[in-house]
Amino acid sequence: MKVKLISLKYHSKLDQFIIKTLKDQFVVMTDQFIESLGGDISGAYPLIVTDDPDYENEQALIFKNFEETRSYAHDAELTQLYVLEGDDETLLPLEAFDEIITLDTETPKGWIKIHEHIQFGEYIHHYMKTKDLKGNAPIKPVTPKNVCFFNSNRAWGGGEKWHLNTAKFFKDLGHKIFMVTNIRSELEKKAHEEKIPSLGFYIHNLSFLNPFKLLAIMSVFREEKTDAVIMNLPSDLKLGGLAAKFSGVKKIVYRRGMPHPLRNTWLNRFLFTRVLTDIIVNSEEIGRSLVKGNESWFPQHKLRLLYNGVDTSRAIEVSNKIYEREGDEIVLGNAGRLTSQKGQKYLIELASLMVNAGVKFKLLIAGTGELEEELKKLISDNNLENEVKLLGHVDDMPAFFNSLDAFVFTSLYEGSANTLIETLWYRVPTVAWDISSNPEIILHQQTGYLARPFDIEDLYRGVEFVLKRTTIDAGSELVKKKFDTNKNLSVLKNIIS
Repeated sequence: MKVKLISLKYHSKLDQFIIKTLKDQFVVMTDQFIESLGGDISGAYPLIVTDDPDYENEQALIFKNFEETRSYAHDAELTQLYVLEGDDETLLPLEAFDEIITLDTETPKGWIKIHEHIQFGEYIHHYMKTKDLKGNAPIKPVTPKNVCFFNSNRAWGGGEKWHLNTAKFFKDLGHKIFMVTNIRSELEKKAHEEKIPSLGFYIHNLSFLNPFKLLAIMSVFREEKTDAVIMNLPSDLKLGGLAAKFSGVKKIVYRRGMPHPLRNTWLNRFLFTRVLTDIIVNSEEIGRSLVKGNESWFPQHKLRLLYNGVDTSRAIEVSNKIYEREGDEIVLGNAGRLTSQKGQKYLIELASLMVNAGVKFKLLIAGTGELEEELKKLISDNNLENEVKLLGHVDDMPAFFNSLDAFVFTSLYEGSANTLIETLWYRVPTVAWDISSNPEIILHQQTGYLARPFDIEDLYRGVEFVLKRTTIDAGSELVKKKFDTNKNLSVLKNIIS
């Protein structure tokens, strides 16, 4: 049984706090203290965090995990806390609760273990960042690593955005960063703009069978004295993963960004069990899709959950818009590649329903892609040229979000939709299908509306619901707690350390 002590207090009511630890028991206490502990303590009850489902204590509130404790602390307006590990105690502001990382190693210097629980079949230990006695923040990594971000996708999408932003994050931490990309890919261009070194190769799904290409990548890893490789596509996993393994790279990480089933082939079994050291998934849905059907061999202990996110420390620009409403019309929006996966055809059906209902609105669709001409024809065939506007590629997404009354997300499946997270952060009321990983981001009628999959009438009911704007505060708070980029990347930082 693992039970940890966290002691909470109302800072506004008490200036001094004396804690006496019960041997081998970890307790959470409010400012109403347990009289039997002595001193000025009087009338209290403990709050206990434990991963033991059978743990009982009639005089305590039992929390299954630390997230429940944090939620209670916020609801009770607790502003400070003590964290005790053995005889050591540390006073921290409640805001420090948000600085939690997950590890499966020894307690790192500058962190205190909070609790552990099972995730994907593995014990995951949770730690909280602490401060020294002078209040100084923990020191950044002192041992720079040579990290390769390996992404051969030619087009620009969520995975490429993640790789570029994460590379910049690690560069700012003092690590030596370089990229391996496809020649003349969008990521290669943007890496050059950001002054991130990149090496371009012609890479496709069978490139790993080319011994010269494999040797060339191995030579790069050895020359750069690469400590870690972080890969994006299955083709990257095969070529980059094997090259990293044969070159002696210590950390070989694959980031899975879509909930596609994993085929049970000898090559996949070798790559996932013998080559990879860590497997990043950006939603629980992706983790389940990898394991399903492969339970007998899949290394679940290598799975690491790392959500996509936004930088919540940056100010939100609210003044710029790309569209000004006309009169009392409703402005709806959607953004994404114009592909079948993104489901924009359902937006046209929604627009037809709203026209027939007599609603005055504009529907703005940002993005380019292979279905652009097909969507133009659908718009024309349904006489929606006045209501639906295809904007093409939009660089200023904050101005796009600022123009909307609601965002309608019609993707058929997603790994962890960046766009959904961004809409919540920009306080745009959001509707999405109740499908794939969407429920991990949109909590039905709390942070948005989850419509029955492909039910256009329920999609419209969702639009009507979110236009009441009752979900925007909860949505932005969820992003701060669950989808803050800098906090989430702490997981990856500790993987490669």
